[in-house]
Amino acid sequence: MCDELSSSAKHQIELWQKPPFDSETIKAVTQMQNSDPDLLHACFYTRLSFGTGGLRGLMGPGTNRMNSYTVAAATSGLGAYLKQRYKGEKGVFISYDGRHHSEEFAWDSARILAALGIHVFITPGPRPTPFVSFGLRHHGCKAGIMITASHNGPAYNGFKVYGVDGAQCTSPEDLKIIEAVNAINDLSLPEMSDKKNPLIHITGKSEEKAYFDQLQPLALFPKQNQNQGATLGIVYSSLHGVGYTLMEQGMKNWGFSNFHLVAKQCVLDGDFTYALNPNPETPETLAMGSKQMLDTGKDLFIANDPDADRMAAVASHGGKAVTLTGNQIASLLAYSLLNTYQKRGQLDSKSAIVTTIVSTPLLSVIAKAFNTQCYRTLTGFKYIGEKIKQWEQSPNGNHFLFGAEESLGYLVGTHSRDKDGIIAALILSEIALDLKLKNKTLIDLLFEIYAKYGLFVESQISLNFPATNQGFDQMKNVMDKLKQTPLKEINQSETITFLDYLEGTSTSAINGTKTALDLPSSNVLGFITADKSRYFIRPSGTEPKVKIYAMLQKEDSNPSFKTLHALELETKKRLQALKAHLESLV
Repeated sequence: MCDELSSSAKHQIELWQKPPFDSETIKAVTQMQNSDPDLLHACFYTRLSFGTGGLRGLMGPGTNRMNSYTVAAATSGLGAYLKQRYKGEKGVFISYDGRHHSEEFAWDSARILAALGIHVFITPGPRPTPFVSFGLRHHGCKAGIMITASHNGPAYNGFKVYGVDGAQCTSPEDLKIIEAVNAINDLSLPEMSDKKNPLIHITGKSEEKAYFDQLQPLALFPKQNQNQGATLGIVYSSLHGVGYTLMEQGMKNWGFSNFHLVAKQCVLDGDFTYALNPNPETPETLAMGSKQMLDTGKDLFIANDPDADRMAAVASHGGKAVTLTGNQIASLLAYSLLNTYQKRGQLDSKSAIVTTIVSTPLLSVIAKAFNTQCYRTLTGFKYIGEKIKQWEQSPNGNHFLFGAEESLGYLVGTHSRDKDGIIAALILSEIALDLKLKNKTLIDLLFEIYAKYGLFVESQISLNFPATNQGFDQMKNVMDKLKQTPLKEINQSETITFLDYLEGTSTSAINGTKTALDLPSSNVLGFITADKSRYFIRPSGTEPKVKIYAMLQKEDSNPSFKTLHALELETKKRLQALKAHLESLV
């Protein structure tokens, strides 16, 4: 049973059934009103929220859907903010993925901004998300827009906003943009310029060359790549997304000529025909490429998500395809980068890597072994980008080397201020090549890391609620109850530290001592237990669900697949127990 629609929602339904809304929209809304009240409710019960990252939602007519009207309102609000905030040149860099309506939404945004007198740089076709972060910095723009819903299914689209430094906006700028967007009450289409407006510039090969020029110095083994890159067999999939538009050239530049596409998945397709769930964290999504790798005797399968800011990897090891988790890839990258930099004498007291509170603790252990600092931010790569900016602006700031989050997001270098699945793939490929020349694989290196620092396993699970106002209220109540009565033990291991990121405190469960957390306020609760396990619980920022993370570790001087699997099973067992506890709080 749906909640009763508010009077404002009913008013919007009336408005959307007459001009200036287009005839197709009017027809669709009228049809819903006559025959599908539940869908009508879903499309109009609220306005699609412009959050800290922009918009994301199902496509279709209505105030709670991604469509030309909600995208126009977001663009108008952003344009109004830019005109008020910046004087003089106010460029915006725009690109889009291969989803249905992405190109339309991108060009609508360009034309609206140009009508406001704002210079626009728009790519000639779909391009990866990190290219927007790079491109706006390259052109000195004040903002960037990427039309994408990342790894969501074909029914979704999104409107991602970047700030002047190339990172997704953080407080207070994000709140000011949200305020400007929410001030747009009229959802009919605003004035749009002609596509040939001189303020609209279509980018070309020079921007792509500049991007690759920034990547080249980041190579760990450039000579080896050029001389023996063909030794490594690579299979690649863009999961019907935009990664292939830059990945092929990148691999060629770095010397990896033994590079092969998963042909069916390397075609732009808004229906995601051969990757119906285009999330590279999903095993079935990687099945086609993994099989091609084994069948053709190649060494490595790499997949980008549809907007190519994330990267998944599957290694051939002992005749089997072994899928690496996001945390395992992060650990391999961090270890290899720091080990190489140390040998070159490139590490100093200011060298630092950055990760998030819900990513593997192994990254901190690796960093400490190389006398390198490891900083942890809130969940979301925008906070990693923010660290880069803070350090650049400080005379005594740290030197950013590497950023990672558990959900397959990585950044090497500072050319982009968001995760970059292109540079991550290139670096991982040269690490795999270096290992192959030593008769090893990425899996061999992973177990060497475990033998040095211990086994680390991380996993997560979600507790879902109905997509209604009541569902969001239930989610909030669960978090409130857990905060009021924190868990005293988990799996018979006593809680020694309770972390409340909303309050900004770390509380000792032993003596009650509180210390401040040096992070922005966020609705996240954490528990550290006596056995060194870590647990984090947070509500999703976009959906009615609570995410539960578990991180276990164990000393093991002779790790194996058997001991790793046993720890994985234990991690999942504890997640299920935590989920059951949260369900009891509903």
